[in-house]
Amino acid sequence: MTDKSLDLDLDGVTQTIEGGSRALGLPRRSYLVAYESGTSTMFHLPSQGQLVIGRSAQADICLPYESISRQHVAIRIANGVVEIEDLKSHNGTRVNGVRIEGPHELANDDVINIGVLALVFKTDQQTASPHPILDSQRFQQRLLEEVERAARYSRSLTLLVFHAPALESVKAAATLVPKLRVMDVVGVDPDRGEILVLLPEAPADAAPANASRFVSALIGVAPNLRGGMASCPEDGFDLDSLLSGARAALDEAAPGTCVAASETPTRMEIGGRVVVVAEPAMTRVFSLLRKLATADLPVLIMGETGVGKEIAASAIHHWSRRSAKPLLAINCAAMQETLVESDLFGHERGAFSGAVATKPGKFEAAHGGTVFLDEVGELSQAIQAKLLRVLEAKQLTRVGAVRDIEVDIRIVAATNLNLLDEVAAGRFRRDLYYRLSAATVTIPALRERPRELPLLVRRFLADALRRSGSDRQLAIDPEAMRALCAYDWPGNVRELKNAAEYVASIVTGDTVGLEHLPALVANPDRASEAPAAKLPKLADEIRELERRRIADALEAAHGNQTHAAELIGMPLRTFVAKLKQHAISPTTPARPGRPPRSQ
Repeated sequence: MTDKSLDLDLDGVTQTIEGGSRALGLPRRSYLVAYESGTSTMFHLPSQGQLVIGRSAQADICLPYESISRQHVAIRIANGVVEIEDLKSHNGTRVNGVRIEGPHELANDDVINIGVLALVFKTDQQTASPHPILDSQRFQQRLLEEVERAARYSRSLTLLVFHAPALESVKAAATLVPKLRVMDVVGVDPDRGEILVLLPEAPADAAPANASRFVSALIGVAPNLRGGMASCPEDGFDLDSLLSGARAALDEAAPGTCVAASETPTRMEIGGRVVVVAEPAMTRVFSLLRKLATADLPVLIMGETGVGKEIAASAIHHWSRRSAKPLLAINCAAMQETLVESDLFGHERGAFSGAVATKPGKFEAAHGGTVFLDEVGELSQAIQAKLLRVLEAKQLTRVGAVRDIEVDIRIVAATNLNLLDEVAAGRFRRDLYYRLSAATVTIPALRERPRELPLLVRRFLADALRRSGSDRQLAIDPEAMRALCAYDWPGNVRELKNAAEYVASIVTGDTVGLEHLPALVANPDRASEAPAAKLPKLADEIRELERRRIADALEAAHGNQTHAAELIGMPLRTFVAKLKQHAISPTTPARPGRPPRSQ
């Protein structure tokens, strides 16, 4: 065998390596052995740094063969860990027969194929431990790198977090080293009393066995040890969701056990629906809803469309003293303007054309219970005034009636608008806003709940299959799960549920792949490819905005055209002309409908 510090002769070609690691004064801890045409040559690696191997004379190790690219691979050594990465070479690089994509950690006796050459990686395990115990910051950086790699190359990994009272984390972590593979990473967070273990290339189904090995190793030094574990992609595709998932599972573990994150979500049955809560932010939301339910004040629920505002309203009713009475949900944006008053407050016989009989309204029907006003910001100001009276006086008057009716209802309202902006624009009554917002709850968007997304998509798929009469169980491959987790979900939980229904209807096998996802989810960039011709004309948008503002002003001024013109800074003569142009009645102003909002 030829030593790297001597002249190198491979297939008759002489190459001098200047000094190598010996010239750097570094200990020989690991090396590569090159085999070709019955000869072998040793290349010592430094204890830290990077080497480039390639055909170029400028490469740190020059191997002049046509099958090797000018810069073929990089070898990186840091903290006792040796990684190899292909530098987009023409023929690629294989480790143990498998072509590598991205950085790959080397283990003792790994065989590396570069062109016609076979290199064997050797390391002295006794002189250089491959498992330095990292601090929390460095561990999280490694975790971030591995999560990104898992996402990029559709790989798997498992994160474990252990804790015990008065745990000497560094000493205990050292007991795990014999149980680790070369590629595994161990760290400590002394402030939290935690031992952190990262297992790249470890699928979720192997996590229980790995956890059992580590618990057995640690229980001797920490009898009250508890552990939690989370896997990628099953429990999330980002650092925060994996860490929070493992720590949430740890909180649920009994001494001497390690619990998986998939076992810890809270499942609640609310109004006949099963609600899954895994994200700490959502746990806080439902805790607040439970507390508010015991009071009887109005609640305003805010959040984007599709986040689950109706479920939040159901939770308030379900946990309240009114739970035995009706819960009526009213979508204010879907009600016809001319029928809103009659639908909500009821009418007397003969109150208007077609009123052939007296009819109680929805508020009366909900007596003793709860009324959920979804998209409350869409109500006209005339209806807003009557709603305010219901809230303050607990009374209403049917259309065409002169007698007041007492009603005992709790109002829970919801909106995806910024009602303060609506108040400032004169479209929503300030006094009603403050009355409705006695308590406010904001539901986070789905993109802010990464731990819940994998759980929800599996549940929605199972529900869709069950409704279709199928007894299949669908797995989601890592590439598809990565796309699901990366998508922004502007329609939130409702959009995710619709996507799951679509997937369940088209998949014929037992695995969901990227090709089965809705096109917008699989390739979000397509959203920007819509032709400009489909956009509304600017003149039409300006005309509609003008019409809406004039009608709003007329309504706010109770039909007084002079006052309405002053509200929007328009000359009275112009205002009157615009009324005719837009066919707006000055005597019975009709609030023009806003452009339809997604529900």
